Amino acid sequence: MNTQEIWVQGHRVNGENHPAVLLASIEAETFDDALAELIETDETFARHFDRRDHKFWGCTVFATEEKARGRFG
Repeated sequence: MNTQEIWVQGHRVNGENHPAVLLASIEAETFDDALAELIETDETFARHFDRRDHKFWGCTVFATEEKARGRFG
């Protein structure tokens, strides 16, 4: 197994920048397996995660910090 990181992209609200955030580091074979684990163990993530679009509270989740910071830092 590998350590899979789950990052949510940065966003801008009311003129303020909010940088990307590491949501979790999970031991799993794949990123999708890590997402499934987080859904099972984190009620807030499960409630606000859109599996089809890979979005949490409307912000895309990524497997790397670099991709998560790509748009808003």
